[in-house]
Amino acid sequence: MRTTAVIIAILTNCLVPTTAAAPVQIGYPGLVYIDPEFEPGGTRVVFQDTQYRAWVGFLHPATGKCLSATCRDILVATDLQPGSDFSRPFNGPEWGVSASGSAIHLTKYAGETLQSWRVLPDGTGLTQITSAAEGTSGSLASVAPTASTVRLIVARGAVGPDLGAAWVDTAVGAINPMPGFWWGGQTGRFLPGSARIAIYPWRSDSNYQLAVVDTDRLATQVVTTGAGQKSEPFGFLWQGKRYAGALLDRTSLVIYEPGTAPWPQIAELTPPAPGWLFSLEPVGDTGCFVVALQNAPDQSYTDAAIYLTCLNGTWTRIDDGAVTARRSEPEPWRSPTGQWFVYWNDGSGSMWVVPISQRPEDALP
Repeated sequence: MRTTAVIIAILTNCLVPTTAAAPVQIGYPGLVYIDPEFEPGGTRVVFQDTQYRAWVGFLHPATGKCLSATCRDILVATDLQPGSDFSRPFNGPEWGVSASGSAIHLTKYAGETLQSWRVLPDGTGLTQITSAAEGTSGSLASVAPTASTVRLIVARGAVGPDLGAAWVDTAVGAINPMPGFWWGGQTGRFLPGSARIAIYPWRSDSNYQLAVVDTDRLATQVVTTGAGQKSEPFGFLWQGKRYAGALLDRTSLVIYEPGTAPWPQIAELTPPAPGWLFSLEPVGDTGCFVVALQNAPDQSYTDAAIYLTCLNGTWTRIDDGAVTARRSEPEPWRSPTGQWFVYWNDGSGSMWVVPISQRPEDALP
């Protein structure tokens, strides 16, 4: 009964694509927009190019399009981690938010070693955060407007037996280990609005679980049980309460209600077509998520489709519908007008955007 009540509540506010909307290619065709990330509460996007540079572009809040032809408005950093270097986990520039405002966190060389850095959106204030002998990469930042500082989850060292994970307070720079981290489950994330609690995939003998770390108390706890490999964990807000989710064996999406361990599973969303799920992102506090569904589990994204799925069980394809197209990295953005947009990359690295909105007929009476 508790699960039913949660899903019914979410159904009243789920998003669906507008009937008239069609995806639009933005930016300059042929330029590459690697791992674009959108400023929470702002009007800017940050991305990496093939020359290992980070750019900030400005967006139109009503259309979601770039204000300039290329979206390369401000060059904020160079000498970044090559996206083609698979010797360590890769993640493009990320937005971190604290009481001091928005900043960009990225992986960049310091001499011969990759380290974690911070830079302001106008390109000033470039600052090295870590100085680990083994190097750090793949920074993923907290988004917590009331927190005094931003915290990061980073990879330590190169891919292999010595690869580890850690969290870092950007005001301190010290490396704090995250025990049991399973890199096959992608990265971990801080829960929304928190720079304290992070959720991440936990190694086990057979069924990979989720764990949380309290970065204030320096305490770690495994919070799920059951069969299957749980990957790409995330948190989201609904009516002021936090929930968590993950991909299960990359074939469905499972949702948990945090509480006393083990957390109860309250929903499982299975796509309408067989395939493998990657790159899941929550659409704010709407109870909906964007995800790439592909027909091969190798992260090549060949013939991948972009879907919007919600806790009411709906799955709606929101790309142009063409078959055999490489699509990846779906990302949602809520503009200051309240309009939601979803972006993704195609095989050439160009960005696409589609608006999504709630229709009155989709709400419960």
